[in-house]
Amino acid sequence: MNLSGLQVKICGLTNPCDAVRCFEYGASAVGVVSYEKSPRFVDSALAKQIKEAAGERPVVAVTVDKSLEQIEEIHRETGINWFQLHGSETPEFAKQLQEKGLGVIKKLKAFEAAMDLITERFTGFPLLLESGSGELPGGNALEWNWGDSKCISGKRPFLLAGGINEENLTQAISEAYPDGIDLSSAVESSPGVKDMGKVKSLFDTLGNAMQEIKYERKIKRIF
Repeated sequence: MNLSGLQVKICGLTNPCDAVRCFEYGASAVGVVSYEKSPRFVDSALAKQIKEAAGERPVVAVTVDKSLEQIEEIHRETGINWFQLHGSETPEFAKQLQEKGLGVIKKLKAFEAAMDLITERFTGFPLLLESGSGELPGGNALEWNWGDSKCISGKRPFLLAGGINEENLTQAISEAYPDGIDLSSAVESSPGVKDMGKVKSLFDTLGNAMQEIKYERKIKRIF
């Protein structure tokens, strides 16, 4: 159980057993990647197994510019009801998903979060902020100036992603003051293969870090 108060999503799972153990160590949610070009891609059959292993706990499917019908199909086939939109999806599209009873997280690049016009459009659901660099949608394990995200801290619930690992965890959190973090490659032995020793160690480090970092606001719940 995660006693730090900060929410943690472990993304890119490919093994149902890993979902159970991630939650045991303190994850608030786990994620699967429904983007075919990703090395962590899982089809609906495997995503369903991961969802079944998680039970009632949150499983998030990461999608990139899929249609409403395609997302509804993933929902029907897997039982997953959280979707993380990593493409050019519009606020109107995200709200359509919400109207169907689905949870939505929308990815924005950090420079977009600093633009009030953009963040005002994406209201009513949590955001995931990352640098936006790299070849694939997602953090691409690249460190960046996490402080660029602080402009939104306390205004909207958001997850911080991209290049966060056990060594820089305290720095990333103290610079951005997010409501949660999204991790994938930092807790892997290879793409999609989670290392449970790394997962446990990261949660131990997180607990110590949150004793040092004093939030001046209440952490907003996402999951």
